[in-house]
This record gives sequence, structure tokens and C-alpha cells, in this order.
Amino acid sequence: MATITLRPSADGTTTGWTRFVATGTFAARIVDDPDSHDGDVSYVEGPNVANGQMWVELDDVPADFDPANITDITIKAAAKKVNVASQAVDLSDLFLQLQRANETTDITVESTVCNVTDTVNYVLFTRTVALSGTHTVADWNGARLRLRQVHTAQQMADTINQVRITAAEVTVTYTPAVA
Repeated sequence: MATITLRPSADGTTTGWTRFVATGTFAARIVDDPDSHDGDVSYVEGPNVANGQMWVELDDVPADFDPANITDITIKAAAKKVNVASQAVDLSDLFLQLQRANETTDITVESTVCNVTDTVNYVLFTRTVALSGTHTVADWNGARLRLRQVHTAQQMADTINQVRITAAEVTVTYTPAVA
């Protein structure tokens, strides 16, 4: 068995999302290890009081990677909620998924919901996701991590309500291909 960690390496589509620090790539803002991230030093934020999604390209897989012999795929993200409530606090949910470079073909199913509620500390969300379909090494090279924010208003919509992500990664366990 072998285990690889794939981290953000380049931007995909990021419409409606913002980054801090505002220069450089979105991927560079969330490339940290989610277990030991940099907090509010760098991050991305979803659209304010709205649904939205963004993609970041991940590192390429190693030469011995065998997509037919994957035993586990885990996606991690360190996230918190940014919120100024109007009445009842709106809901902010985060979903995680791997897709091919075209940002439409699923490599994995979407994760179960990450209920982002903490507004002070980043919470580590770890989700094991199932493979969806058959994919080649070429599909995995250039794969995108999809981060999807779902906003649900409670009573009157909040003034500010969005998910802030400071780090994300994908870990894949597989049996290496025989050379």
C-alpha cells in the first residue's frame, strides 16, 4: 500500500469567491496542511449570503499510481464561519468533492455535509468519499478539488454569512502499479 497527499497547486474556476491575501492564487491561500494550518494568515471565502463553488487543481499523482487499485480517498478542510446575524443565524454548509480537470466529471461522490458553525476557531472536517466511475492516471493529473458552499437563510437573511477555508488536502491510499 502507498498513501499520497494531494494539495492545491493552481486555480480552477473561482467565481464569486474571495482570497486573503488578495494577491496570488486561490490555491496558495489553502495549500497548508489542514492539521497545522496558518489560520487567518491566508484563506478563501465563499460568496456572502449565497451559494457558491470553486475549484483548485491538485498536485499530480506519482508514476506508480494505479487508479484501479484505490482503497481510500479522504478529503480534509479546515473551515470556520464568518457571520453577522440579522435574526436567527443562517446555516453555512460545506461540501467537498474531486472532479476531473473539466470541473464537471466526478472522480468521487460529494462528501457528506460539513456543518460549519464555529465563528472563532477553524474546525477540521475530514470526509471519506467513494470513487465515482472509472478514471485514468491522466484524469487524476489535473484533478480538481471542488469546494461548495450552501447558504440557507433562517428568517431574515444575515448581513454576513460565508464559509472561510484556510487549508485543504486529499489523501489517497492505493496499491502501487507493478513496473
